[in-house]
This record gives sequence, structure tokens and C-alpha cells, in this order.
Amino acid sequence: MKTGRLVAILMAMTGCAGMGRLTMESRDVASGHWNGMVVRDGWERPLFLEIETAGSTYRGTWRSLQQGRSMTLEDVEVRGDEIRFDTGRLRFLGRLSGNTLSGTVVDLPAGAPAGDFTMTREEPVTGSFI
Repeated sequence: MKTGRLVAILMAMTGCAGMGRLTMESRDVASGHWNGMVVRDGWERPLFLEIETAGSTYRGTWRSLQQGRSMTLEDVEVRGDEIRFDTGRLRFLGRLSGNTLSGTVVDLPAGAPAGDFTMTREEPVTGSFI
């Protein structure tokens, strides 16, 4: 009887540990390394994002060239599968679908749509680094 009770407790603890991880991952839907393209005024330009959580808020950086200088994203907001952030003159309004983030770009000074973007999250690297 004691063995059966111990097995039941261990199974419940294992189940709870798995649920905690699932909850954490579902809350952190926007974090990661994102690569993609912005299509604006007839031209395409690469875009790279780094987004991370800081407590209950998000922050990040962006750059338009792979080896270019990173700049801070402004006003990063994540609500469910919707993400919004600014890069100074541009506002990005996107929707997540798995590892794809896509949406529209708004020119802030003009207050008008300026293009579209599509990005893919890089899969995290697992293992140890030496």
C-alpha cells in the first residue's frame, strides 16, 4: 500500500513539473532570435530581432544588417498572439503563428501604412557551450 501511494505522489509531482514548463513556454511566446524581411515602398530589406522577457515585460533590439549595429526596440507589447514594437520611425504590428511573426509596418511620422514584414524564429541551440 505504501509503495502504491509513493508511486502516485511521484507521478503527480512529475505531472506538475511538466505543467509548470508548459505554462512558462506558453507565456513567453515572443522571446527569441527572429530573422526576416520588411517589404516597404517596393524594396525588401532584411530585419533581425532579439526579443526577451524581463519579468512581466518584453524588451529587445533590432538591426537591418546581419552584422550591423543593434538598436533598442521601443514600446514592445505582447498580448496573446499579437506583438507590437517601434523602431523609432516605424511601428510593427504583427501576429504570431508558431515560429512565424508577420504583419504590417506603419510610418509613425506620416501615420500611414508603409509595408509588411514576415519573420521566422530561429530554433534555440541546445547543449553546452565551451
